[in-house]
Amino acid sequence: MPVHFSNVLLNNQAMVLVDDSDQLIGFGFIDRSSSSLEACFVDPCFIGEGYGKCLVRALEAQAIDAGLNALSLSASLNAVVFYQGLGYTLGNFSPWDHPAGFTIDAYAMYKSLV
Repeated sequence: MPVHFSNVLLNNQAMVLVDDSDQLIGFGFIDRSSSSLEACFVDPCFIGEGYGKCLVRALEAQAIDAGLNALSLSASLNAVVFYQGLGYTLGNFSPWDHPAGFTIDAYAMYKSLV
């Protein structure tokens, strides 16, 4: 993981999942200023084992504890169904410009937490 991104995770109190041998499983964080779920990622080796659902639920609880009433996120095309299964509503098509200089097709998604 690039040092810059590690700093972003640290500065935003990211939630990080690791296994018993400290292998990274996934991570994500809540941007409280924009009420958004950011950088939610699960290593493809662990997809389908419930880690993503657990991570999102924990981040939602963190958002509620921070006083947020709703969350938004930008979902890649392959993640839309996952987030819909967790109660997120599909918004507009909204391509995301990655800081590395490429664009990812994505949809805005929203969820009320109250």
